[in-house]
Amino acid sequence: MKEMLDTTIIAVVSDRFPELLDDLTCFGWLWVKAAGEIVRLNGEDELAAFTESLAKHYRNYPEIPDCQERLLFALVAQGCSPEMVGKALAVARDACGVSPSFTLWRRAGSLPGRWQTWSFTRQFLSHPVCLTRGEFPDQLGLTRYISQIGQRYQRLIAQTGAA
Repeated sequence: MKEMLDTTIIAVVSDRFPELLDDLTCFGWLWVKAAGEIVRLNGEDELAAFTESLAKHYRNYPEIPDCQERLLFALVAQGCSPEMVGKALAVARDACGVSPSFTLWRRAGSLPGRWQTWSFTRQFLSHPVCLTRGEFPDQLGLTRYISQIGQRYQRLIAQTGAA
């Protein structure tokens, strides 16, 4: 990934995940670069597949209004599964006194809450409801993964002089 030109990354993000640039400013593509360095993407084909998958997950969480938070949920979904993240969100909504059902939450007026943040919802990945195929997601590993991407992103932003 380090050998890949920034212009290539920007072009792939612009093509496969344009809302990242719209929602997270012109530096949104640095999230893909940071994640790509952590997962060690090799080549433009892997970058394109990773970016496309991340965009799909990002679009699956309209209930997360903060774009950066939504991106964190998308990265987690990519790291474990969207099914586990959806279950964790349902348990988190319930813990906040909101209907665990996305549809019923929407019908009730889409009330905001702490459950819309990764820092709150991540604890529910270890809830029995999140058990999938006999396994829980690796909560510690996912937390470390998201933290590493966030730290890498911050370093890349600092290098641009935009921080």
